[in-house]
Amino acid sequence: MKLSSRLVLAVSLVILVLVSLFGVLRRHQQETSNQAVSITAEYDVIEAYASSEGITIEQALEKLKAQGLTGIILNEETVGELIGQGRISVRGTSYPAKEAGRRLQATSLLLNDPGILLRLQRGFHIRFGELAGRMQPRDSLVALPPLPPGLVRTASLGLNPEQLSIAKAAKLQVIGRFANSPAFGQRAITETIEWMKESGVDVFMPLGDQVLGRKELTKFTAEKLKLSKIPYSSPEFTKLGGDAEMVGSHPDNVIRLHSATAAELDKISFDATLDRFRKAARERNIRILLLRPTSQSSAMPFSEFSRLVGTVTEEIKKDGLSVAPAHTFLAYQAPRVYGLLLGLAGAVLLIATFRSLPFGRIWQIMLGLGALALGGLSATGSGLLYMALAVAIAAPCAGYLLAEPNAEDQATGAGVLFWRVLIISLASLAAALFVAAAMTGTNFMVKAEEFRGIKASVGLPIALVAVYFWTRLTDWRAGLLQPITWGTAGLAGAVGVVIMMLLARTGNDSGAEASGLELAFRSTLDNIMYVRPRTKEFLLGHPVLWVAFGMYGYKLREGGWLRDDPRFRAWIILLLAVGAIGQTGIVNTLCHGHIPVQLSVARVLIGWALGSILGVLAWTVVKRFLPPEQK
Repeated sequence: MKLSSRLVLAVSLVILVLVSLFGVLRRHQQETSNQAVSITAEYDVIEAYASSEGITIEQALEKLKAQGLTGIILNEETVGELIGQGRISVRGTSYPAKEAGRRLQATSLLLNDPGILLRLQRGFHIRFGELAGRMQPRDSLVALPPLPPGLVRTASLGLNPEQLSIAKAAKLQVIGRFANSPAFGQRAITETIEWMKESGVDVFMPLGDQVLGRKELTKFTAEKLKLSKIPYSSPEFTKLGGDAEMVGSHPDNVIRLHSATAAELDKISFDATLDRFRKAARERNIRILLLRPTSQSSAMPFSEFSRLVGTVTEEIKKDGLSVAPAHTFLAYQAPRVYGLLLGLAGAVLLIATFRSLPFGRIWQIMLGLGALALGGLSATGSGLLYMALAVAIAAPCAGYLLAEPNAEDQATGAGVLFWRVLIISLASLAAALFVAAAMTGTNFMVKAEEFRGIKASVGLPIALVAVYFWTRLTDWRAGLLQPITWGTAGLAGAVGVVIMMLLARTGNDSGAEASGLELAFRSTLDNIMYVRPRTKEFLLGHPVLWVAFGMYGYKLREGGWLRDDPRFRAWIILLLAVGAIGQTGIVNTLCHGHIPVQLSVARVLIGWALGSILGVLAWTVVKRFLPPEQK
């Protein structure tokens, strides 16, 4: 590669970094502007556990608030629930119809608590509209219009006023849970949200498996919540119907929530529970933590739960976050002008990379024009994400082009190898910063939108590096005509399996789970480091890259290059491709917009430092098994 081409490629990477830094810093400011994490629990759970120790709900809330509790979750009550509690009784009657010989069935509700009447009338009006006007209250007996008993039981009565009063007296943030009902229209949704507002609900959380208005009216619900200044709480890792539409409609009115079911908590230790909630707040910008008891049986259940609240609060504060009522992130979207600048910087890198490859003039012109067109489209959000994908694939490959040894290079010393690996890693970091800058905005922080093509950004650079060095170090045309041996087929199959496993575990919602041993290893790293580096980077990609470039430039005592041996050429190509796993890992680390960019950069730097130390050790060991080097 000519010196002029290297210089152009290096300058394009510098431009890429300089333009990206503005967006990265702006995103960092947005993330650090909201450090309030709300520790919440369910009212019914607190009441049940407090009563087992002879504590009133007011005393329990006072104790939990001293431990760090800042919010409480109240579920809407239904007619069926109050019937089960004995606060409402059902009476069935019949009366003669106009037709002779027929009698019609009628249902009446006996209200054992007169205060329920107003809630009943309002709930029925929301659910049944004009039909609710035919209710006939007589003292504590309410004659209902002809309605199916099943619908009557599911009618909402709003939040329990007594529970609301206790929560407000304790000065806790109230998270109200309301369920979606069949045939809920705009009127019913509007009146439900108005009822929330009047009741003093601070945050809305869906009850059941659907949000209000699912499906057609989900966006209408999101709009009404925003106008009412009631944030929507989006539960993490939960398949909730309409959640994506709610988050995407108004990301600036969303607070993400993390919880764990009783069945999940029963399988893990107390320390693992703490680690789970701590990571949610620190590493994923979760701002509401819904705590539940870690065990369903205990001699002192409320005391155990109080200890959990206090310990989680301590862990949150250790990470520099504050325990306070949660609020939304500041609304921000990068200006289109900045998106255009990012796109043009990316286009410059793509053109410089195409210029450095052995393409014909026509191909270089066509690819360059395509890069400029994509850069122009980057003024739009979708266009910028496609450019980010292109840069994520091209930049690591550009790093290899810059670091590739010339024919006369002596590249076996640790100092020379250090610079080669550093150059490639800086190119990958430049791509990672570009992707992070492209994902600056509230919509990425709450996962309303995500980076597209994570698997492509991981797999394609590895394949391109392998193809490039295969054409550089072998007579690939003649090689295609050679018969495939069992050894070659076996090695190719093993490499294919490794890559498939790598891609399967890559992505925002990977279906592949880590083993118990790997989870224990990760936990150990989390406990001893500021942030855990990616295993595939510091244990595999970075060390292998050191060995690959060491073998690439190794010169034998007889005056020949080690790469002149066909077997070693094949190993060098394989190791260079495997080394690219660490580089794609660098880019992939910053492809998650909901993870604080500060932690992602720290993860990359720690992983690179550890990987380089292991790389020096690995090359020192491998070098001992190679033929004598020329002095």
